[in-house]
Amino acid sequence: MRRFAFLIVLSAFFCLGTFSSQAQDVDKVIALHYKKMGGIKNWQKLKSLKSTAKIIQQGMEIPVVLLQKLPNKQRIDSDFQGNKFVQAYNGKEGWMINPYIQATEPTMLTGDDLKELEDQMTFDNPLIDYKTKGNVVEFEGAETIEGIEYDKLKLTTKRTGNSHYYLFAKGDNTLKVILRRTVLSGPMKGQTGESYLSDYRAVGDLMMPFSAINKVQGQTVNEVKIDHWEIDPEIEDAYFDFPGK
Repeated sequence: MRRFAFLIVLSAFFCLGTFSSQAQDVDKVIALHYKKMGGIKNWQKLKSLKSTAKIIQQGMEIPVVLLQKLPNKQRIDSDFQGNKFVQAYNGKEGWMINPYIQATEPTMLTGDDLKELEDQMTFDNPLIDYKTKGNVVEFEGAETIEGIEYDKLKLTTKRTGNSHYYLFAKGDNTLKVILRRTVLSGPMKGQTGESYLSDYRAVGDLMMPFSAINKVQGQTVNEVKIDHWEIDPEIEDAYFDFPGK
């Protein structure tokens, strides 16, 4: 178990249309998505999040706590069967404690492992004010998956240069999201990973997903069930830093 595939993404991403008609389509998709998610103004107020969850994988339930803070800070903690796992990123550096690969002391992440972690940093709400953030998006029409029609956006971020796909279920009353990206490290490197986000519920003024099914090449890897979301908890910046720094 090299790393937990915990790809909960809190909101969709941003884009910059290359043609005016495409930009209109992109803006329309984003506006509808955030309307269903509780409104752009409420998302602009968000500074930090804490979620308590469990990963269901190979018949096991692995408890995890995810902390996120603007602009791109994240930490995952798990204590399962006496094994303490930590993976953190402070906006510049990533590190982990992973007894499953005999990394029982804090270890800096480098190479593909660091690129993978950086590629997952999505807490800065890149769809909001996307035109000022220098990212590129293309509207790629509709895609039907399991009988549901989705609007499809391709995002290429200025921060990493990587491309992701975001699919939003059509309809004013349907809130389902699929996130699609290429795995950058580990035994699944180069394969296509997808997270199916659903079971959205109101948490304060926001709509948050309580379920994510993670797949690689169409095969289910695990399922994440959220037990609790906490909006804007107080989190010290040092909590994300490599211990001792």
